[in-house]
Amino acid sequence: MACVNQKQELRIGSSPEHGAKVCLGCDSPLAAGAKSCPERGRGVGKVGEAGGVVNGEAAACFDRGVTCFHQGDYAAAIADLSEAIRLAPDAVSYRCRGGAYAEQGNYAAAIRDFSKAINIAPDAVSYRCRGMAYSQQGNYAAAIRDLTMAIRLEPDAVSYFYRGVAYFHKGNHAAAIADLSEAIRLEPDAVSYRYRGVAYFQLGNSSAAIADLSQAINLEPDAEFYYCRGVAHSQQGNYVATIEDLLMALKINPDDALAKEHLHEILNESFTLWCPR
Repeated sequence: MACVNQKQELRIGSSPEHGAKVCLGCDSPLAAGAKSCPERGRGVGKVGEAGGVVNGEAAACFDRGVTCFHQGDYAAAIADLSEAIRLAPDAVSYRCRGGAYAEQGNYAAAIRDFSKAINIAPDAVSYRCRGMAYSQQGNYAAAIRDLTMAIRLEPDAVSYFYRGVAYFHKGNHAAAIADLSEAIRLEPDAVSYRYRGVAYFQLGNSSAAIADLSQAINLEPDAEFYYCRGVAHSQQGNYVATIEDLLMALKINPDDALAKEHLHEILNESFTLWCPR
C-alpha cells in the first residue's frame, strides 16, 4: 500500500519545553522538589553593597518582582523589577525582567534585557535565555550562536536541547541529532526523545524514529508522541501499528484534526485495497 498522499507530517511545536526543572524567569535549575526560584530572596544581597537605603529599596523591589513572576503576574513583576533596575541596576534584575517580558510574548523587550545582562555579566544563563528568546522569534541562527556560547561556558542538557531544536528548525537534522543525543545523555526526557525521533524521521531513518518516539511515550504518553510514531510506522508500511497509534492519539486528544485526517485516509486506502469496486 502506498504512502497516504505523502501527508506524513510530524508536528513540532513552536514552544518546546525541556523536562529539566528550570525557572523560566532566570532559567536557573531548581533543586529536586523545589517550588521556588533560586533567585527569590537574592535581593537581600543588594542591601549592604553600599550600605544605603537605595540598595534596601532595590532589594525589596527585586524580591517582590520575583514573587510576582512566580505568581504569574508578569506586568507587576516588570514594574517591580524596573524599579529595582532604576535604583540599582544589575545583571540578575535585567535577566529576570527579560524573563517576564518573554512570558508575555514580548521577545524583543526580553532580548534587550538579556543583552543588558550579558553586557554587565556575560554568563551561561543569560546567553541561554537570549538564545531561547531568539528561537521564539524564529531567529535560529542567532539562537544557535547564543546557545553555543552558553554551552561553551556551562554545558548542560537544557542548552544542548534548545540548540538541537534550533538546528532542527534550520533543517540541519544531523546537528540536531548530535545535540539532542547529548541532552538525552545528560538528562533524558520525553521531549528530547521526540525531537530526536522526528529528526531521524526527516533523515529517512524510520526505525530509529520509532525507537525514540517509543521512549518518549514510555516517559510521557502524549497524543503528539503517538501521532508521530504512527506516521513513522506508516513510512515503514506498518499500517496496523499506524492505526493503533493514531487511535491512541485521538483517545488522548479527540480534537486532533490532523490525526483524524491521517486515520481517515489510511482507512480509506485500506478499504480500497481490500474491497475494490
